[in-house]
Amino acid sequence: MRKPHFPRRDEALPMHIGAFEFTKTGVSRFDLRDPYHLAVTMRWPEFFAALFLIDLAINLVFATLYWLEPGSILNAGPNFAQALFFSIETLATVGYGVMAPATTYGHVVSSLEIFCGLTFTALVTGLIFVRFSKPRAKFHFSNVAVITTYNGKPTLMLRSAMAG
Repeated sequence: MRKPHFPRRDEALPMHIGAFEFTKTGVSRFDLRDPYHLAVTMRWPEFFAALFLIDLAINLVFATLYWLEPGSILNAGPNFAQALFFSIETLATVGYGVMAPATTYGHVVSSLEIFCGLTFTALVTGLIFVRFSKPRAKFHFSNVAVITTYNGKPTLMLRSAMAG
């Protein structure tokens, strides 16, 4: 099997969209500016690790916002762990009933966090569906073509096999 060639930034990259061919220049094929392609092409363990880190980062940001305003969470102590647990429960839209937003600031932050949680869940669900439904080529072709006579005419024949 041939090793894939990843173009450098200064190389032109031919791209096909339907019947049209474009040349992409100045950008490498795998770029952090294309997070969708990155999420679809990475291996499953890397994908789940990335989801975990993104979820943790979102929770840390919102926990910090709660922690910066003491008293914004009802029945929560002044420590950061309480704010982090409340953030995890809110982002997952679980809410265990013991802690709740206590001030207008707490309600605004938790509303933003619930919106982020619903959006994150929808995006992750879509990405997982795309990763499972992505078509994969299952044909292997021979590297050698054969020209032979078939029905009295010279014919080009290619060998192919289905991958299991």
